[in-house]
Amino acid sequence: MKLLGPILVAAALVLVGGCAKPDWIERTLVTADVTGTWSGGSNKGASFQFELVQSGPRVKGSETRRGGGMGVTGGAGTLFWSGPVEGTVSGDVFSFRGTATNSTTRGELRVNGDEMSGEISDTYGVSSVTLRRVGAPPSSSPPKP
Repeated sequence: MKLLGPILVAAALVLVGGCAKPDWIERTLVTADVTGTWSGGSNKGASFQFELVQSGPRVKGSETRRGGGMGVTGGAGTLFWSGPVEGTVSGDVFSFRGTATNSTTRGELRVNGDEMSGEISDTYGVSSVTLRRVGAPPSSSPPKP
């Protein structure tokens, strides 16, 4: 009987510890670098391009969407929107919001090396996208002689 009390306390601590939220370090940890030029397509036939510069968890740059979309006329090269984008990187997730003349975009993309994929929502709906880094980050460029 004397062992039952400590066993119940230990079991309660284990259960409560399993329900704890991640600490602030885990929530703000930046493990991915999205600096560079990213390009790719969506499940709706649209192409996307991002020019991004990351400083810590903050990201700024520009985005462009061409072609694709449900009920949208125009070929793959048709420019639908282009504008500034701002976001953050938390762990390996790049979350952003962009504003263009005719669309507001939001997205959440999971970064895996030189590829990121996820969803982008804009005026034309939600698109599943996969982007690849096609331009190396400026910091990795060899110095000019």
